[in-house]
Amino acid sequence: MAERLKAGEISLPGTIAALLSNSNSAGMAVSPDGQRFATGQDDGTIHIWDLSAGRLLATLKGHTAAVTSLAYSPDGRTLTSGSADKTARIWETATARPLAVLAGHTEAVIGVAFTPDAKNVITRSLDGTISFWDPGTGGLVRRLQLRN
Repeated sequence: MAERLKAGEISLPGTIAALLSNSNSAGMAVSPDGQRFATGQDDGTIHIWDLSAGRLLATLKGHTAAVTSLAYSPDGRTLTSGSADKTARIWETATARPLAVLAGHTEAVIGVAFTPDAKNVITRSLDGTISFWDPGTGGLVRRLQLRN
């Protein structure tokens, strides 16, 4: 389903489309199985949607500022969110519970991704760094400085 959505062969159900057209959500991600859709909100929450039905499944709370970026793990079991609150968070998708807070950036986190083997979460920040994190422990693995 995700491939068909990306290709423009299908559209989002009306409920989700209406929400997105009336909100300032920034980050969005489709689960690897194409069944769920996550949207980041300006109030720091994340909404998880059933993509087929257009129904809200869960609201994740923890960030204290706008959610800027989202990424599902390759197996879809976890979701990572980046925020203007200078943190990223890892969430368990089945239970909507937080697993780890990735803290250490000095400015907003504007990008998140999983490595293809899911051994690292990568965050990009306006502080000019890219950080690699262990998703199991939330520990910093290494940091790259992009600018001086």
